Amino acid sequence: MISVIIPCLNEEDNLARLLGQLIEQKNISLEIIVVDGGSIDNTTLRAAEYGARVIFSGRGRGRQQNAGAAEATGEYLLFLHADSRLEHGCQLSESFSWIEQAERRTAGHFRLRFETDNVEVRERLRLFEYKTQLNREGTFSGDQGLLICSSDFSLMGGFSERYHFLEDKEFAARFADYGQFKTLPSTLYTSARRFEQEGLEERLILNALIMAMFHLQSEYFFSGASEAYRDNKSDGTLNLLPLFQLTHDAIFHQGVFKGLVQFFLIGRYATKNLWQAGLPFHLRRNEGDRWLSRYDRFLRPLTDNPGGYLLGTFTVLIWFYSWRCRLAVKKGLTKRR
Repeated sequence: MISVIIPCLNEEDNLARLLGQLIEQKNISLEIIVVDGGSIDNTTLRAAEYGARVIFSGRGRGRQQNAGAAEATGEYLLFLHADSRLEHGCQLSESFSWIEQAERRTAGHFRLRFETDNVEVRERLRLFEYKTQLNREGTFSGDQGLLICSSDFSLMGGFSERYHFLEDKEFAARFADYGQFKTLPSTLYTSARRFEQEGLEERLILNALIMAMFHLQSEYFFSGASEAYRDNKSDGTLNLLPLFQLTHDAIFHQGVFKGLVQFFLIGRYATKNLWQAGLPFHLRRNEGDRWLSRYDRFLRPLTDNPGGYLLGTFTVLIWFYSWRCRLAVKKGLTKRR
């Protein structure tokens, strides 16, 4: 049996769609657990209508998912986000058969496809969709779902509850030393609503800032991130200037020397992820695998070294402060109007 665990917060519409698909899954026994983090809409009522077991916990995906896992009785756990959509009626039975036959200490996840009618958003997100099937370091996210043996999840100590999010990235980093991720033989669909509502460019930049600060394990940044994030524009798009300011303060709050070291660490992190830079171009030509093979063989040895890290650091510095200045100038011009 699979225990499906869905953390929720004000997701009544998306949750109803997902639960409807789950109860129609064939040839599989499911225990459906919805973990509510304090919804003020009809999320819990929708869950009960579909026969799901509803439990309550403090807010935060890591905390909610751990609470669900603690109550689960299935041999395997499947963590899904409420805005996910399954591909077909035998998806979970096929996934269960696949994971049972896999090597020990294997966690499964689905290929991801973003749902959007916006052509620009669709094209830009092709990179993220492609990365979900690679199982390279840093490519796993909770949007892909996580199917894992309950005993392995327990031995891993569950998800981190340090932040309200990023529990998926932290878990993936630890699991890399314990077992392996494998791509399940089907696709999971997810909403592109954040990119559409907050602005495509703005959301991609915010994701880059978050991952850089997560790499540094910056408590300073994450303690102030919620306040900075709430300062959106009147049209709902992200106001990135407070987030750039918070990032700058987080890097240099212990002094200039420490800040420069922090930037070097970010530069090293960016350089190690340089393989992503050429992917959009090669994906348009359906040559993603060819690019990765060439990168690993020729470019990685040239860049994955101290000299490459320094060049990466200078590149990050230029990118970061050019964007910060651009946003500050734009804000100043807006105030004068």
